[in-house]
Amino acid sequence: MSQLKLMTRRRFWPFFWVSFLTGFNDNLFKQGLVVLIALKSLSLWGLDSDALAALSLVVLTLPLVVLSATAGQWTERRSKSWAVRWVKLAEIGVMALGLVGLWTQDLRILMGTLVLMGAQSAFFGPSKYSTMPELIEAELLVKGNALIEAGTFASILLGTLAGGAIMAFYGVEQGPTLLGAATLGVALLGGVLSMFMPPLAAASPDLTVSLNPITPNLEILRATTQREDVFLGVLGLSWFWFLGGAMFALAPAYAHHMLGGNALGVTYFMALFTAGIGLGALFCGHFSKHGLELGLVPFGSLGMTLFLGDLFLVGMPGLGGGEVALGAFLQTFSGVRISVDLFMVAAFAGVFTVPLYTLVQTHSEREHRARVMAGMNIIGALFILAAAGLVALMIAQKIPLNMVFLAIAMMNIAVAVYIYRLLPVFLWRFLALLVTHLFYRYEVKGRERIPQEGAGVLACNHPSFVDFTFVAIASQRPARFIMHYSYFQKRGWRWLFEQTRVIPIAGRREDPEILEQAFVHIAQALREGELVAIFPEGSVTRDGKLGAFRPGIDRILETTPVPVIPMALKGMWGSMFSFAGKGPLSPPFRLGRTKVTMEIGEAIPPEQIDAQRLAEVIAHMGGWEVPPPAYSSSDAAVEEEE
Repeated sequence: MSQLKLMTRRRFWPFFWVSFLTGFNDNLFKQGLVVLIALKSLSLWGLDSDALAALSLVVLTLPLVVLSATAGQWTERRSKSWAVRWVKLAEIGVMALGLVGLWTQDLRILMGTLVLMGAQSAFFGPSKYSTMPELIEAELLVKGNALIEAGTFASILLGTLAGGAIMAFYGVEQGPTLLGAATLGVALLGGVLSMFMPPLAAASPDLTVSLNPITPNLEILRATTQREDVFLGVLGLSWFWFLGGAMFALAPAYAHHMLGGNALGVTYFMALFTAGIGLGALFCGHFSKHGLELGLVPFGSLGMTLFLGDLFLVGMPGLGGGEVALGAFLQTFSGVRISVDLFMVAAFAGVFTVPLYTLVQTHSEREHRARVMAGMNIIGALFILAAAGLVALMIAQKIPLNMVFLAIAMMNIAVAVYIYRLLPVFLWRFLALLVTHLFYRYEVKGRERIPQEGAGVLACNHPSFVDFTFVAIASQRPARFIMHYSYFQKRGWRWLFEQTRVIPIAGRREDPEILEQAFVHIAQALREGELVAIFPEGSVTRDGKLGAFRPGIDRILETTPVPVIPMALKGMWGSMFSFAGKGPLSPPFRLGRTKVTMEIGEAIPPEQIDAQRLAEVIAHMGGWEVPPPAYSSSDAAVEEEE
């Protein structure tokens, strides 16, 4: 199903627009308030307008830290659709208070409104992300998350633009009242749309809601850290919010340096960033056609680092004192380069986040999902506060703003190394994506035939040295690969193979102990419900024909009878990684992104398959000649070269 069709589904579209309007209204009010403070040079509690603008982010974020745990419990106890409706009704009252504050231009009322908006966000956040797996099927979750993420940042963009535009065009006399009326109207529309959400059952109706924020916060954080993959996903998303918080905190000072007193400068930079995130998220949803693709996460972090680095290299070019028109800024090479860099940092950030949201949703248990999302809100809010504080400190110390971009880029590298070292599946999938999509036009047919759960053996022909990458990308579930033990001795690869739990194997004449241990590990993996990927030929073909299938598959099925999923990889013979021509990586070989197809057949019950029957099935799928049997005895040695 396409993303456009998903938007027409009755169970999805009301929630999408409720989420969109929530983000729009928050940023409409916040941006209008920031511009009002700047235009009137307002002060409060001894703080000048610049300090108040930075304080507004802290005031809006702090309730997320204090209230998210209670909000997570409250959401788990009730129907999520009911919870969303009550949050949206509360928003109407909050925005009515905001209208009074804007009309009177009383900063105390306006700061109080920001606090209540933060509290509302704390209660909406757990519902927003934990509801998604209950609204759409698992295979559509990446597309749904991409739409929600794109919608969220489109709402931030449009709200930011609208808030800044109202204040810029109507001034400090009429602007505040119009801004207040607009936010109240959007709140009313969101309340109406929330009534169209489908009824959803409560996840934990007997859960006790604690009003003491300390104890539930600790419990929420413990629930968030129970599974390492979920917690690392939360940390990755929290780093994204750190990056976003830092970029938004930098925007006023950066715009002031580049565009002087141009009131649209801050709005322009924020608009670039939010538009980039939304489009990056949509790209991620389009690319991940068949479900969760964790290989995009390193791709996103690499792109963020490169373009943050270029923002450092641009330096701090000035266009003279005073106000600079946006058009004049964009007529300079530096202006275009900065704009592209900001947009691309954000676009890669959008690619980075969508798989992580899907990972956290799908790998956390349903009855704890809202609390995990609340924990994510708490940690994310702390990261935002840390980002705002760090940027404010660096600006106060007169550190050049391009050096701040360099600092963020270096921290991004450190975070990436930390996450990918603890959860190498991100890096593993990234490398597989590079091979299968950089050099080839890769198409998978029958992906849905790989079971979503339960044990199974993936059996594929072996035309090249990189076939394991094609099998890995064809399966959304991770598979345990069998590989010749010599590959573990290659510098730089041993760690990756060990961390991704590749099973080393050897021929009986090479090392019978390694061979026996391989079958022990294979049996254990299958008993634990995992997928195991094998190449039954045992070695890469030297002539492009399908080789004889060795009897290792027979021994596997005798020990642990599980379904076998046949796979035919077509188009790799003649590539640089095959033995065509003079051998792997030696000319002549095909140039350009040639088409490679993986055809996946129906799962075959273990009692209906053996090595020779499997060879016949895969030969028929690929249009190859059926090879003769490798051995006459089923207990012959298995010699692997992969």
